[in-house]
Amino acid sequence: MRIKFYQASMGDCFLLDFENEARTKFVIDTGTKVAFQDNIFEDLKEELKTGNNYLFLTHIDDDHIGGMVYLCEYEASVIQCVKKVFYNTFDSLKSMTLSAQDVPPEVLIHDDPSGFTSYKNGVRMGNYTKRLGVSVESCIVSLNSMPIDDISITFLSPSEQTLNKYSSWVEKEAKSFAQTSRNTDYDKSIEKLLMKPFVEDTSPTNGSSISLLIEHKDKKLLFLGDAFPSDIVTALQKMGYSKQNKLKVDIVKVSHHGSKGNTSNELLELIECEKYLISTDGKQHGHPDKEALARIISSQKSPRFIFNYDLVHKIFTAEELARKNFSVDVKNEVNL
Repeated sequence: MRIKFYQASMGDCFLLDFENEARTKFVIDTGTKVAFQDNIFEDLKEELKTGNNYLFLTHIDDDHIGGMVYLCEYEASVIQCVKKVFYNTFDSLKSMTLSAQDVPPEVLIHDDPSGFTSYKNGVRMGNYTKRLGVSVESCIVSLNSMPIDDISITFLSPSEQTLNKYSSWVEKEAKSFAQTSRNTDYDKSIEKLLMKPFVEDTSPTNGSSISLLIEHKDKKLLFLGDAFPSDIVTALQKMGYSKQNKLKVDIVKVSHHGSKGNTSNELLELIECEKYLISTDGKQHGHPDKEALARIISSQKSPRFIFNYDLVHKIFTAEELARKNFSVDVKNEVNL
């Protein structure tokens, strides 16, 4: 199996080539529009000329669907190379008001003029796919599963509980909504960061994120989008995994670019993995948080972090790297 790990700015874009008889290829997210144009489009266009191609769009944030918006607007012929798009449209999300007894809170989803989080792009995506006649699989919730060729997919999020919590979304354009950079925690030691309590992400768009357990032959991959770790934990426990019976996987795409609110100790207690993909250039939001990486280092045996941008010496001190209880690579392709 070959995994291309595109430089998608602060976003995600992966190509999984299973190199099977059906020549199945998965694209998971498409990065920001600018990064897609600059770093991804030409190579991905060539990749999609062969094989059975499937596209997974985890959620509406621009750093995940910006490239798809570009394709729909300017390169629609490339979309015709995709057999099916897995994507929870706005209409499908709103239809999945399940069994909540309490009145859900109204969550304001701002339209960010800088393009980082945009419900408008979410609406556009639904309109584009209808107009182009793209086959779309929606209403995806935790523990849905399906085969694609000789590959098994189990969706681990979004959960019904999270969708209930965010089922009332107020779509409103904010006149003034500025994304600001935040300070990193790279000046703190691994030991000090391990003392910090875990506080889970509360972003409504991240809560709607699709995440996948992908199984092919003897390989298992976890692609966690920007999902909440509590949703992943609940799904894995329902599948029978526990501290005593861990899910052993070959790759984990760390949720939300290594944000400290999306990788919990509770999640890490349920999995066993050596390789962890970190997808971000770190420029806008200070991701990955060293706190999240510290949790992985403390819970896993000799984990290997694989970055698609060279952030290693910004995050870790020479002394920490010399301990050899974890390792780091910077590359754009992984072969299993």
